[in-house]
Amino acid sequence: LLNPDLDVNAPVGNLTVQPTRFVYGDSTARQAADHMLNHDIGRLPVVTRSSPPQLVGIVTRSDILAGYRSRLKETTTEAPTLRIPGARARE
Repeated sequence: LLNPDLDVNAPVGNLTVQPTRFVYGDSTARQAADHMLNHDIGRLPVVTRSSPPQLVGIVTRSDILAGYRSRLKETTTEAPTLRIPGARARE
């Protein structure tokens, strides 16, 4: 896009050199994360399954990590309850 020789009126699809990677709106966060890792990309367009597909959003690594962060905050770590007879408590 920074090449001054490119036609500024050319459709973006004509400027891409690799196939467009995307996920569907009903994909899971895990599927999106796997897709990002497999293709070494940080964001994915989200499209409908209709024909023709329509862009409905974009998902980024930050979006996925924020979802996992929220889930981690909801889980609590409990102190171990297993007691072994004859074992001394650590100080």
